[in-house]
Amino acid sequence: MEYERKMQSQINSFHQEVEKLYPWNYWVSITDGAWFALGTGFISLYTILPLFVLNLTDSKILVSSVTTISVLGTYLPQIFIANYVEKVKSKKKLTAFFGFFQRIPWLGLSVFMLFLVDLSPVWLLTGFFFFFGMYSFAGGFCIPPWFDLTVKTIPSNHRGRYFGYRSFACGITELIGAALAGWILQALVFPKSFTILFGLTFVTTGISYLFLLQVKEPDYPIVKKHVGLWEYLGSLPRVLSEFKNFRLYIIAVIFLQFYIMGNALYTASALDRLGMTSAQQGMAVGTFTALMLIFQTISFPIWGHLSDRVGHRQIIALAGGLNFTAAVLAFFGNQLFLYCLVFSFAGLAQGANRISLMAIIPEFCSPENRPTFIGLTNSISGLSITLASFLGGVLADIYNYQTTFLLTGIVVFLGLVILLKYVEDPRKCSESAGIIH
Repeated sequence: MEYERKMQSQINSFHQEVEKLYPWNYWVSITDGAWFALGTGFISLYTILPLFVLNLTDSKILVSSVTTISVLGTYLPQIFIANYVEKVKSKKKLTAFFGFFQRIPWLGLSVFMLFLVDLSPVWLLTGFFFFFGMYSFAGGFCIPPWFDLTVKTIPSNHRGRYFGYRSFACGITELIGAALAGWILQALVFPKSFTILFGLTFVTTGISYLFLLQVKEPDYPIVKKHVGLWEYLGSLPRVLSEFKNFRLYIIAVIFLQFYIMGNALYTASALDRLGMTSAQQGMAVGTFTALMLIFQTISFPIWGHLSDRVGHRQIIALAGGLNFTAAVLAFFGNQLFLYCLVFSFAGLAQGANRISLMAIIPEFCSPENRPTFIGLTNSISGLSITLASFLGGVLADIYNYQTTFLLTGIVVFLGLVILLKYVEDPRKCSESAGIIH
């Protein structure tokens, strides 16, 4: 009894310190995110990077491989790092370590393009995918400690709004980056335009790193005991077995995130099906990027407030409906106007997903088990997303874009049915304590 009282007192002190440090951490974290997003605006995953690959090859598989590598690198490592994250007290140090390797590839890629541009397209593509793979995998290892650090430093009753306003700030700066990228792509020829874009990405994400280092991290009194990697991995099936609602949520997310299969090819299909000149392609890519980011950005505060009021499950369902609509529009897309709608709906859906897909996970579990639940969710769904994005390129090469978009819509719709019919809101589900015995 005395131990329980002492532990409860320490937990109460922790929460008081979180509240005290919240204003500082709020602004530092938002500034960090805003600078990082400015950098990612220069190298948009769904528009600008596919254009880079299209300048070197017409292979749809290689174009969709940009998304495949991004998804594989982002999601697969998480389950392997989650066990280590749970047993270390300082999530900030771990986040800073992997965060460094998220930034340095853009410097390497810029230098590579500057001095080795005369190499054959095969070597340029090899260099690009090497550095981009490093960036993606470093991000995957960084997500569990970063998210745990964020949830650790933001009070639970502020998280929806925090993620909403942080994402809004990130969306604004990402939009600025995308606008500058569009201007650079029109003003400069390949490869000079991309050499500059990669360099700007390194500079702006480097500034964000300085703000990341300013986060003040309170000590949480409970740290899980060390468990060997193989023993830890062997315990994961039990998590899925014991927590039925969490298991159903993962299944729903696997289906819902098949939207990636369509998103990876929206730009390439528009450029191919609408028959544009090089100048028109640059303008179209800039327009598509701007539309996606504008609608994503303006929706962030709305999704944030709604998620605090109605729950993240409902926001994820709305995102599924929007992605389904985007896939249907792309299926029929033979005009620029329709593709503008596709990217608008995709942007709204992206905004909802960025607010709620990860923010809902702490509602399934206790604080000390967050990295496991985060890593398990993202690694499992990430494997399916990797398969989906690669499958999309294969289907487009063998058949056509319409086949890919049709399958995207069908699978996303199935995920929506599973989420709404079988997954309970974890805020109202007694299982959500998530204690792993």
